[in-house]
Amino acid sequence: MPLRKSSHQVVSDPHNHPNRNLLPSEQDKRLTANLVKKQKALDMPILDHLIVNADRCYSFASGVEL
Repeated sequence: MPLRKSSHQVVSDPHNHPNRNLLPSEQDKRLTANLVKKQKALDMPILDHLIVNADRCYSFASGVEL
């Protein structure tokens, strides 16, 4: 997802894990770290990075990753 300055105030990155595992993968953690780094340069706060399935969701903002 390219980030660029626009009228958007915040960024959120929801996605699902087809295997229903809500724990963030290493790739999820790298993506989040990269988004946070880019948002600082663009002054666009990352609201959250969510992993969802049919029953539950994992929030990076409520964990220690964001």
